Amino acid sequence: MLFFERIIINIYKRPHTVDTQLEAIRSQTIPPKCIFIWNNGNKNIDLTKYKVMPDVRVFDNNFNYGVWSRFLIGFLAPTKYICIFDDDTVPGNRWFENCIESMENKEALYGTIGVIFKEFDRYVHLKRYGWDGSCNSSVAVDIVGHSWFFKKEWLKYFVREEPQVYTKISNGEDIHFSYVIQKHLGLPTLVPKHPKNQPEFWGSLPKFAKELGQDKNSISTDPKSLVKFEKALQHYRKLGFVTKS
Repeated sequence: MLFFERIIINIYKRPHTVDTQLEAIRSQTIPPKCIFIWNNGNKNIDLTKYKVMPDVRVFDNNFNYGVWSRFLIGFLAPTKYICIFDDDTVPGNRWFENCIESMENKEALYGTIGVIFKEFDRYVHLKRYGWDGSCNSSVAVDIVGHSWFFKKEWLKYFVREEPQVYTKISNGEDIHFSYVIQKHLGLPTLVPKHPKNQPEFWGSLPKFAKELGQDKNSISTDPKSLVKFEKALQHYRKLGFVTKS
């Protein structure tokens, strides 16, 4: 059986999803050897049972280091590939297989949902691909989210231009990653195939994506958050990030 090394699960406001995510990750056709659980400041969850699981490593923080921090702990993983999940994302059981085959065919930053922006400096989507927009082959997009699949060695480019861990605690990490691999490696951001009616390949099962992604904890539907997203996009456009609009 093939394995790859590390998965990172982020815990913030949806600790109730951890067991479901673990089950989906362990059920992969190409399972990981080790799973990192990164608790981003949730003080109400008891992680004791996970700390004794042989395939799990727990980082139990009493402070919220934001959406950027989960990428930084990837440096602790002795691995070739890493996949990072949002806490509202539960993959189909052939997701890692899909990502690895796609990566071997074409190097890129891969993700669960990809967007193409409609306008030059507006955070408005022209098109979405992934679980919310099926595709029979990999599709080039501006940024990806919900999960990120990449080579660990690319993290050195993630930190080459200092990550805004404190100033942009809730946003910008997705744009930043696509920007740095475009600038320093000349690599695209892609969504791997998400064939219609074959959710086993998908990065997020629609049942969970729709239920969790639109719950009270979602920041993507918050107008104040959308303003922050737009400012982040404008910032990276000024730095030279080339989008398809």
